[in-house]
Amino acid sequence: MTTVSDDHDLPDAESASYDAWFRAQVQAAIDDPRASIPHEEVKARFDERKKALREGIQKDDDADLQRLMDESLKDIEDWTDGTS
Repeated sequence: MTTVSDDHDLPDAESASYDAWFRAQVQAAIDDPRASIPHEEVKARFDERKKALREGIQKDDDADLQRLMDESLKDIEDWTDGTS
């Protein structure tokens, strides 16, 4: 694994600390006994949530709520499409 370069102005100790933390996070994910959720199932779950949000928006005339919901939907779409 490559550690953080000097270009990021991080001291060696901080770079080593981050590397150790990152490795521990990866190992914890590998060791996690829970079953993995297939990508298509996750997308389907978020599609259901997006649909419910859209249906809720149609019933509400509050412009601020509409804006917040639109932003939330965009965030969810970006996340599920892997663009975030």
